[in-house]
Amino acid sequence: MAEEGIMTYRFYENGLYSAQYCQRHILDDGILDEDASTCQSYLENEPVSLPFFAEYNATPSNVAEAAVALSSKSGELENMLQNGEDFLERQWRYCRDNGYSGLEVKFPYIKYFDVTTDVGDMTFCTGDGTIVAINDGNGWQY
Repeated sequence: MAEEGIMTYRFYENGLYSAQYCQRHILDDGILDEDASTCQSYLENEPVSLPFFAEYNATPSNVAEAAVALSSKSGELENMLQNGEDFLERQWRYCRDNGYSGLEVKFPYIKYFDVTTDVGDMTFCTGDGTIVAINDGNGWQY
């Protein structure tokens, strides 16, 4: 079962990069290729954002196994997750290029409930959103 909606999430610059990187490899290596080992090895490089995707026990191996468990949903997820990854990448570049330390963004998401017993729910960014606030190093500016 899945739920779609709009969420607001606060990312620091490295978290934006990590979320974009992880979402790409969860989609490409886990959901589409059903290769938990390759997915896990990529996720081990950027573990900082794994709690964004998994409800609990957000280890690289658990998230990779959950991604493979979602492979039956690949048709509906491929475009949504690619759109979400593109949005996260653009936000990371905006943050980096303007010298911001973080962004608070509002964006669409999809959440799959009880994907595996190890991670519970899985949440993904699914498209374009808006910047709610920036952190210019002197705190959050709304």
